[in-house]
Amino acid sequence: NSQQVIETQNALDCQIVNANRRHYALHIVPLLRDTQRIAGVILLFADNTNLYEIERSARETQVRLLAVMNNSVSLMAVKDASGRYQFANPKFEATFGFASGELIGKTDLQLFPAEVCEVFRESELEAMRLRQGIEREEALPLSDGPRHFLAVRFPLLDDDGAITGLCFQATDITARKQAEDSLRLAAMVFDRASEGVMVTDTEQRILTVNDAFTVLTGFAREEVIGEKPSLLRCHLTPPELYQDMWDRINRLGVWQGEIWNRRKNGEPFLEWLSINTVKDMHGKVVNYVGMFSDITKARESQQRIEYLATHDELTGLPNRALFNDRLHLALARAERSGENMGVVFIDLDNFKVVNDTLGHVTGDRLLKQAAMRLLDCVRSEDTV
Repeated sequence: NSQQVIETQNALDCQIVNANRRHYALHIVPLLRDTQRIAGVILLFADNTNLYEIERSARETQVRLLAVMNNSVSLMAVKDASGRYQFANPKFEATFGFASGELIGKTDLQLFPAEVCEVFRESELEAMRLRQGIEREEALPLSDGPRHFLAVRFPLLDDDGAITGLCFQATDITARKQAEDSLRLAAMVFDRASEGVMVTDTEQRILTVNDAFTVLTGFAREEVIGEKPSLLRCHLTPPELYQDMWDRINRLGVWQGEIWNRRKNGEPFLEWLSINTVKDMHGKVVNYVGMFSDITKARESQQRIEYLATHDELTGLPNRALFNDRLHLALARAERSGENMGVVFIDLDNFKVVNDTLGHVTGDRLLKQAAMRLLDCVRSEDTV
């Protein structure tokens, strides 16, 4: 290096490292005897080991930071004070459909539709006005459909406090928003369903119930959370039904059928109950979901229809169809056994006079009394 200075008569700066790994800045200048001849060189040393270590540490930090940004699942970008992109990580480029390095030196207006630019501009102006970071949820109309982002922007300041650029970081929360929307919809359906719904854990502890459950049973939500469904159990349901029910649930993951339960006031009611298992991704049961509807009135109506099909509505006695059926059975039984059977026909004389003079209400009462008295005269296995 000294020879180079002598030959060129020009000063030279270089870095040297000694055996102890100390770093020095070396400044070599020619020593002129007169304007024509060089008498030698002057060597000026400055120990800049600390500066070297600081610069090396800064370079390593920059490399690590760049690696983090380039491999981050978040979108990251940096703009200068004029709004031109200085950096965009691969996630940012891929999300918005740009090739590597395509954004550098360009502004939003050169890259994005007006709707996206407006969203970006509004948030950036707010961050610069506040001179601090801001966080916002942003919905952007992209080519593959609307996307939702949780975005953070903050200004970059120099030592004098002047804004030199803006940093952008965002997470794509589209899937999360869709899941939240689905959950809200499911919750709305859950709460507004006309059927009662109960969700339990694997220990059969109630986790939640819907509004219809509270209406049908009379129990408030707070009264049943943490309890077991057995608090609804009614004596009208045979114990073996529960055993059969759980055997089927454990084998097939589902059961449905009629079961008697009781309301908070102790009133029994008949319900149509469906129980399904909920499994995790590994196929392990994590919850049980029961849905039920009150079919007490429907069953009573059905039984009433069946009763009226075979009985007289006024007296409760078997009608002609049921009488004929029982008569045929009795005749067949008598023929097999060789026993005799009796059939008696009784007429109510002058019944029309009662209806015409005292009215149909009195006539109906007379028929009921006649039926009751006839029943008192025969055995329980006889038919009137």
